[in-house]
Amino acid sequence: MPQTTETGETIETSPAIVAMLNQKGGVGKTTLTIHVAGAFADRGLDVLVVDLAPEGALTSILGYDEAYSDLDREVSLHELLLDPSRAADVEDLVLEGEEFDLLPANERMVDRTGGELNGEPRARERLKMTLDELGAGYDVVLVDNMPSINVLTDNALVASDGVLIPAYA
Repeated sequence: MPQTTETGETIETSPAIVAMLNQKGGVGKTTLTIHVAGAFADRGLDVLVVDLAPEGALTSILGYDEAYSDLDREVSLHELLLDPSRAADVEDLVLEGEEFDLLPANERMVDRTGGELNGEPRARERLKMTLDELGAGYDVVLVDNMPSINVLTDNALVASDGVLIPAYA
């Protein structure tokens, strides 16, 4: 969100990035992501939610099944993670919602993204590089993750300023 200095100069600041992580499935990562995003939006903040889980549960829950299964799309989150420089050329990838925006998962991520990133230079920095481009203008970015520890969750950790770990007893 832009801020104004004492001299009236406007400066662009980076959004706060928070990852929802837990190696266990079914603990509420996706549900927590949606509710935290809604709470931030209710407080007047501009929020971007990233569905970094290849199965696309968040994307589906928010009603964007077509975006998830769109294999004709030239650039999806899969391609951005492989080549973050493409983010500057993608205008319609972020889906605008009533409360918050979504960078959806795509079916191409299943069994591909993690494997194709492994061993690549700066493989664990790709999400950060993508969000440096796409996150401008947002106050908060929330990253939903799969229940695993791999190169994608490493990307979430590297990009994030903080982590929420939902758990139940």
